[in-house]
Amino acid sequence: MNIASKHNMFGTLAIVMFMTALSMSISILPKELATDIIRENGPVEVITALGYMVAAGWLFIAGLKRQIHSGVSAGFLVLLLGLRELDFHARFTTMGIFKTRFYVSPDVPVVEKVIVSIIVIALIVSIVKFIRLHYSPFLQSLCRKYPPARAVALAVGLMVVSKMLDSFSGPLQSIINLVHNDPALCMWVMEEIFEMGIPCLILLAVLQDTSVELHVCSRLKHVPEISA
Repeated sequence: MNIASKHNMFGTLAIVMFMTALSMSISILPKELATDIIRENGPVEVITALGYMVAAGWLFIAGLKRQIHSGVSAGFLVLLLGLRELDFHARFTTMGIFKTRFYVSPDVPVVEKVIVSIIVIALIVSIVKFIRLHYSPFLQSLCRKYPPARAVALAVGLMVVSKMLDSFSGPLQSIINLVHNDPALCMWVMEEIFEMGIPCLILLAVLQDTSVELHVCSRLKHVPEISA
């Protein structure tokens, strides 16, 4: 029996249910209290950033110990997500480096544009290489219903959903207005809580993957050696 099959979906479902219940609970709180919870540098954002940092550190350690293949490179990508959550993309530059205006604005020094462009290009190349290397194995694991792959897929799904809530807030507000008297607040809450769920799912995936590896190593130690 495949060891991965022993891992059920309880952890993933628990995280999804908790995030759903939490977003609904915060949405019905008084507006001032809800805003304090999800505001920039508030409790939710701090927990999200901390989750990314813990996941990145865990991946680095697991990668160095050979418990997770490409754990170091995966940890680096997760670290980038954590730094993005902490607004590092705009903390040391004239404006956010992911805005087109940064590269065309006369307010940004040319030297700053050149340095940032080199860094961004290097990051894009590294991310593309990582995806090309792991895309096929990831799909195969997903088809085999491997729990860590499912958790990562759901984390990516939450990234897409949270981005949609931010980018298409106008059209979605008219729909949410049918069930909530403050659709803008409701969407903001969902966006922030879903973003908090991303590092939680990544942590779950690392836990499941390292647990499988440790279980395999434990079983191999009990396999009797065959004498020649």
